[in-house]
Amino acid sequence: MMSIEQGRYFGLGELGSFIWRKLANPITAAEISEHIIQEYDVGFEQALADTQEFLDQLFEQELVITLAD
Repeated sequence: MMSIEQGRYFGLGELGSFIWRKLANPITAAEISEHIIQEYDVGFEQALADTQEFLDQLFEQELVITLAD
């Protein structure tokens, strides 16, 4: 993935790509985690921790935004 604003490339990896595809529509970290446990052999707590870590990185790099209710 490339950030045009920053002029940088970002590698997502398998799980990152999976999460990125889920971000096409508004979704919570918990909902993404539910999709992860259906696709991969991992528990909910680990899926949520991995999801939150990835989302935090995306927010830090300003690659995603939070939608207000």
